[in-house]
Amino acid sequence: MPSTPIACTACFPSATPPAVRLPGGITSALKKRNAGTATTEGSIPRYRWTEYLDRKPKVQENLARLAGEPGASLLEEFPLKRHSEQHIQIIDAIANDQEMHLQLNVPNRGAIEGIPDDVLVEIPAVVNGRGIQNVPVGRLPPLILNNVLLPRLARMENLHAAFLRGDRRPLLLSLMEDPRTRTFEQARDLVDTILAQPWNKEADEHYRMKEHPS
Repeated sequence: MPSTPIACTACFPSATPPAVRLPGGITSALKKRNAGTATTEGSIPRYRWTEYLDRKPKVQENLARLAGEPGASLLEEFPLKRHSEQHIQIIDAIANDQEMHLQLNVPNRGAIEGIPDDVLVEIPAVVNGRGIQNVPVGRLPPLILNNVLLPRLARMENLHAAFLRGDRRPLLLSLMEDPRTRTFEQARDLVDTILAQPWNKEADEHYRMKEHPS
């Protein structure tokens, strides 16, 4: 099977995998496992980046209010200043040929030896009017390549195959690798419980195949 990007949203270039949501009972267990991390019932654990999403409705409400006020000044409400988001810097670097050195998720394209070219990797990159150019990394120490990156590539290929075949067994095997999994039955029941939720009907129907075709 050809290699595919590591990033979950790029693993399926020609199709989008069915989204899977967690039921509240499972997130209750996650709360105990992630003590000190704020969570909401029926959602995955909330990490710091979700603070941005929490503020989004208020920002949208404010924008709607300003749009309905004749003569309102967006610049007064949102003064011009350099933004910390990298996509803004990327646009600026390419559009205005302002060279920047950033850490980006890009197709490997030979940057790291031993990793397929079409796999997404997070590496240093130079961005300017000519686009995005990878900074060569070279060959990583065997300890890192063999024990960290290549196992991740294997999991990526297995989950990609699961999606293409509609086979839920690789989903189960990925849970079996988790050190928090105690038994096969625990992992199996977790997969079945998540996919049995009403809002995961599409994913449950997709991951139906139990046997590989021979």
